[in-house]
Amino acid sequence: NLLPFYFSEHDIWRHIDCSDLAECLPNILSEMQSLHESEISLLAQKNYNMETLHTRFSKAKRLLLNYLHPNFPEQLQEHGLRALGRDNNKIQKSLFQTIQSQVQAKTISLGTGKSYFEVVRWLMAYLGLQPTDAYRISMQRYQRHAKRAKLEKTYSDEELVELIFHLEKAFAVATESKTKVALLFAKIQIKTCWNTAPLCG
Repeated sequence: NLLPFYFSEHDIWRHIDCSDLAECLPNILSEMQSLHESEISLLAQKNYNMETLHTRFSKAKRLLLNYLHPNFPEQLQEHGLRALGRDNNKIQKSLFQTIQSQVQAKTISLGTGKSYFEVVRWLMAYLGLQPTDAYRISMQRYQRHAKRAKLEKTYSDEELVELIFHLEKAFAVATESKTKVALLFAKIQIKTCWNTAPLCG
């Protein structure tokens, strides 16, 4: 019941344990295994990477166990993932309405809500079914707030000069290799302005 994901850039395997899905929805686990096999074999042709794929499977499992199975067990057992597209997308609309309500109530973040919507649309595309366009959630207000928050967290020129001075000073007296690497990492990040993930890569 493990779905394996190989991250070649780090030479590590990560797995998603689907034992809980096997207990309540064995038919859907079988579909998820087929989808996993298909996605892994065609990943080189996709516009997303292994990290995105792993995240999509994790969120699909969460949606199935926490949102869909508690409310629609019979439909899922009878029709599998295709239940999402039956009766004019009835289950899908109910799911989107729940997610939209949780975002508005701030029970889940807007980013999480958007990612859930994307996962459902991804599943529908795989099944060759039409996703519903109901219960949208907007990113515009979120992006405005995020941009403002980002600007508020930015160093001033004076703070940056002071920070670099202390980095250089610390590097000059550092003796341990771990400390030197950490300080070099900070220095490179300041000079390049790269995001942490690609810099780590």
